[in-house]
Amino acid sequence: MGTIVSILLGLLALLCAVSTKIIADEFKSWAPLLVRSLIAVAVRRLPAEERSRFSEEWQSHVNDVPGDLGKVIVATGYLLAAWKIAFEPFAFQKRLLDLCFSLCAIVGLFPLTLLIALAIKLDDGGPILDHETRVGQHGKKIRVYKFRTTALCAAWDVEPHPDEQYTRTGFILERSAIVQLPVYLSVLKGDMSVVGPRPRSDEDRRSADDSYLSCKPGITGLLHISGTAYSQSRSIMLDLKIIFLGSSEVIAYLVRRLLS
Repeated sequence: MGTIVSILLGLLALLCAVSTKIIADEFKSWAPLLVRSLIAVAVRRLPAEERSRFSEEWQSHVNDVPGDLGKVIVATGYLLAAWKIAFEPFAFQKRLLDLCFSLCAIVGLFPLTLLIALAIKLDDGGPILDHETRVGQHGKKIRVYKFRTTALCAAWDVEPHPDEQYTRTGFILERSAIVQLPVYLSVLKGDMSVVGPRPRSDEDRRSADDSYLSCKPGITGLLHISGTAYSQSRSIMLDLKIIFLGSSEVIAYLVRRLLS
């Protein structure tokens, strides 16, 4: 019995040694590709203007690290470094601003939202909200919510085209910015921000460069704020300035409409 156990233990030790050798050889073969991939992912998380410099520095530093395992560990550390450079603490501050502003907007405009929702329901009993698909941060497809304005069906003499026929409420909403009020739900979900480049449609995805894709699309950006300009100079103070100027323009527009 003892002989059998000794043989089995010997075979197990041999199997472990062979497996370890195979794993070590495979790791040695894949390590350079893994290191390059980790650095590439880390670099993509950085602001566009910082990528070239950090890509060269990180690749140079990792080449000086002894051992394949050491190189992989260091490259993994670059992911954390990239996250801190790109998102901390700005991302936390921006997300807090988005949550506060969108919650205030939703609560403050709730009576108006309730009236519009009731009007949409009374039109044809269909859903209150609709959405459009847009390109979000890092190329992710997102839903941008708005009030539904198109009819579910039509009782007209001509052949109905539901996608082209407005409800009575929708006819009015499409001629005002009020139709976009539910977009604050997209902000609460984290798909959009209050301030950022204008969201692009999926058809325009081919023209969305890295600087645009590095930012969350925004509700307001003041038309002169492009994706590139905003990604290179974004800050909480800039966001507050854009929100203030945008709010001033909206208030001025409403005053002109009331006086006209």
